[in-house]
Amino acid sequence: MLRMRVPALLVLLFCFRGRAGPSPHFLQQPEDLVVLLGEEARLPCALGAYWGLVQWTKSGLALGGQRDLPGWSRYWISGNAANGQHDLHIRPVELEDEASYECQATQAGLRSRPAQLHVLVPPEAPQVLGGPSVSLVAGVPANLTCRSRGDARPTPELLWFRDGVLLDGATFHQTLLKEGTPGSVESTLTL
Repeated sequence: MLRMRVPALLVLLFCFRGRAGPSPHFLQQPEDLVVLLGEEARLPCALGAYWGLVQWTKSGLALGGQRDLPGWSRYWISGNAANGQHDLHIRPVELEDEASYECQATQAGLRSRPAQLHVLVPPEAPQVLGGPSVSLVAGVPANLTCRSRGDARPTPELLWFRDGVLLDGATFHQTLLKEGTPGSVESTLTL
């Protein structure tokens, strides 16, 4: 009878060891995000079966493991940590926030996929030079120039419309006014 109990006990121990809890894993990882300058960015991160330190990195630099992220006044982590939620918030977003971000479960050696934050800067409203209305003489060639000023990101594309219809086949010329940098643009329509 002792012989039968020993193998049964070994089998029972083996079953309990094989039933260890799930390994730490990501339930949600951050994804690339596009945000307007001055708005709020939220990069989600949710972990399952993990109760250790969670931190975010910005272009490889650790932001810290506390929820309020001291030293980063516009950054904080939200969500119920007990439920594995560790979302990174940035408000207001500035140009310097454009970077690659990762959520890391440090004690489990888990790193999320990198998420790129892109910051958009809207252009100023375009204006037709000499406008708001321009008089032309029928049969006389003329150029209309439209300009949008400011350091918009990405560089705006200026399109011409007539009575709500995109003009196709016209000659367009678009020039960066600040060579090599995002900024003011002009487009000339030759009639």
